[in-house]
Amino acid sequence: MAQSVIDAQFDTLITCYQGGNASSDYEIDGVKDADFGELYRVWRSYCLIGTFYQALDGKWVAQSTKATIKGSFSTESKAILVLVAIHENPQLQSA
Repeated sequence: MAQSVIDAQFDTLITCYQGGNASSDYEIDGVKDADFGELYRVWRSYCLIGTFYQALDGKWVAQSTKATIKGSFSTESKAILVLVAIHENPQLQSA
């Protein structure tokens, strides 16, 4: 169910993100990881909200600290948007 809610919100999220309306509270950094190569971390203030990396097939895999995300994404922007959407929307968070 959470995935369908995220899919329904993508157009709004992408418009907001591309329009420069995304919260400036979010920051992204990267670290080298032995398993994933470059592992990108998404932060809100000092709180880690999730990570994402590019898989060998070229797709982007997002890992939230508040929910399980199945599947992968065609762009890094979509992976970031999913992490932000989960963080901002308690309905998308796992119990």
